[in-house]
Amino acid sequence: MSKEEISIELPEEAKDDVVTQPELTINLDQDPEGPKPKNVKIQTNEDHRCFNGKWYTFKKGVDYYVPQNVKDVLKKAGILQAI
Repeated sequence: MSKEEISIELPEEAKDDVVTQPELTINLDQDPEGPKPKNVKIQTNEDHRCFNGKWYTFKKGVDYYVPQNVKDVLKKAGILQAI
């Protein structure tokens, strides 16, 4: 079994077409995941365990520093104690 080479000639006007790619700029100074959430101090009014991206275990009356979104979920659930 022999292999044959195939040659394709493009028309002269197709050879003159230039395809350009958009320029890509990458800033390595910025974190690709975005800014880190600010940690806030909380206390729970009961022992509680929950999952919000990772597992959290809280003991009643103990101070914890958690991201703001975790505090918002616990507040909505009525588990936060006033500090």
